Order: sequence, then structure tokens, then C-alpha cells
Amino acid sequence: MSSGWCYITHTLWFITDNDLYLLYNLQSVGGLKIYNTRLTRLDGFTNLNQINGVLELKSNSYLSNIMVLNNVDPDGITELILQSNFSLYSCSNSTSCAFMQTSKPRTISNNQGDCNN
Repeated sequence: MSSGWCYITHTLWFITDNDLYLLYNLQSVGGLKIYNTRLTRLDGFTNLNQINGVLELKSNSYLSNIMVLNNVDPDGITELILQSNFSLYSCSNSTSCAFMQTSKPRTISNNQGDCNN
């Protein structure tokens, strides 16, 4: 493990609107669940490259961009849930597109644009 980098082995849950920039050094989590926030972007996860569990973004009405998750290795994601993020028009990034090529469970609904199936 490199000095200064953060690794969390269990699921990281967010149900708050706190500044995600504090997580800039985070590289790995056991899962990521972000519920019912007023976040518009996930820019604090710039260095996140491994999610070993579920990736769930649910009921984040203002979330419009998840491109920062491009660096995440899709092989570690066990389930993808993108649901009721009413400002999220595009889910197309290298991580989500690669995940969609697998047979792993997914729920993608009640978002906008190409982010509904």
C-alpha cells in the first residue's frame, strides 16, 4: 500500500451532501452506495479504481455526471444499481459499458436519457 492512499475494505455508504473532495486519495472500497443526496457530481472519487462489491447510486435527484467512475475496474463490481437519479442522462462510461457486457445483476431505471436500461 502506498503512503497517503486510502483503502476501505467494506461498503462505503453516503446519505449526506458532504464534500466528496475529502476522499480524493481513496483508491479502493468494498462497495459504494450513495443514496438520496444533493450531489451533482462524484468528483471526489478521481483516484478510485477498485470497487469490490455493489455500486449503487440511488435517489440522487441532482446527480448528472458519473464520468469520474471511468477509472474503476468493472471486474470487481458485483452488482450495478443506477436508480431514480432524475438528472442523470448518460451512464455511458468505460466502467458501466464494460459491466453491461457481463451477466452480473443490474438495475438501471428511473433515470433520464440513455440511463434507463
